[in-house]
Amino acid sequence: MSTTIDSLFPSNFLKASDLKGQRRTVTIAKVTREKIGKNKELKPIVYFTNVKKGMVLNKTNAERIAFATGARDVAQWPGKKVTLFEDLVDTPQGMMPAIRVMAADDSAPTVDESNEDAFLTEDAEESAFGDDGREPGSDDGIDDRDNPFA
Repeated sequence: MSTTIDSLFPSNFLKASDLKGQRRTVTIAKVTREKIGKNKELKPIVYFTNVKKGMVLNKTNAERIAFATGARDVAQWPGKKVTLFEDLVDTPQGMMPAIRVMAADDSAPTVDESNEDAFLTEDAEESAFGDDGREPGSDDGIDDRDNPFA
């Protein structure tokens, strides 16, 4: 088995690579503020139902959640569904993958009670969602009956 950068640098919070290139519809459970990082800076964290890791909330994603949910008051966010996806963003270090948020996408796999280990994996090569990471209906020569999201 090969070693990936993600396995060398595990995170307590969601990162773009946890999505494995797929969109995931999640339900917001709560928004907290926690001291994180070396400097123990107080940051907002959004947690999702049945997802083991929270997502550090930046201004862009906070605005996107407010738009998607129709609520600027974070106390109104729990119970609302949003879709997480990976996008490239311009940073001072160059283009980097990041998690972005949009209104719930009914075509995206939903993280629900039947998927207790969403986003959690001990093995960086294994999908955090328990699937093979392929989009259903992809033309890759593999029968979609082997894809649990097909």
